[in-house]
Formats: sequence, structure tokens, C-alpha cells
Amino acid sequence: MVDGTMRSVSHPDVYAVGDAAMAMGPGNKPLRMSCASGTPAAWQTADAVAARLTSGKLPNAPIRYFNQCVSLGRKEDLIQYATADDRAVQAVLTGRLAAV
Repeated sequence: MVDGTMRSVSHPDVYAVGDAAMAMGPGNKPLRMSCASGTPAAWQTADAVAARLTSGKLPNAPIRYFNQCVSLGRKEDLIQYATADDRAVQAVLTGRLAAV
């Protein structure tokens, strides 16, 4: 379990990102294991470590979702748009445009 800065709640000298971290997102739901969670969590972690080392301001940017992607090759893709707490909405983008 990590806090909002990706620091372990049980071992405050440890930070965890990606599949190694159990982080909570919007609606107090666990973030899914994905690049959609891992990349922003890495940014959050880097900012938090830098802030703690320099006595700077800790980041306070919640990690949220915009979409879910499925790659179907170089020319095909499917993007399912989602709410901040990862619920699918009606909008979908498919085909070559989605792959780009």
C-alpha cells in the first residue's frame, strides 16, 4: 500500500510504482495495473522524492483515467474512453486513427 505520493504506508523510506504498488485512485478504488497508472505514478513518485530531498512542495495531483487501450497491431487499435474512476463511457475510437 502506498499513499498519494507513492510512498509505502508501512515503510516510509520506500517508494513503489507500477505493479509493485497498491495505490488508490478516484472514488478510493485501487488503480489498475497498466501503463495508464504506472506512467503518472512514476511522475508522481519522482516529484515526491525530489520535493522531500529539497524540502519542496509535495505533489498533489490525483491519478485518474481517460481511456483504456487495446492494441490490435500496427494498423488497428481500440480506445474505450472512461471516467476518472475507470468506468467505460459510450465514446470509442477504432481503426488506424486509434492506432496513431
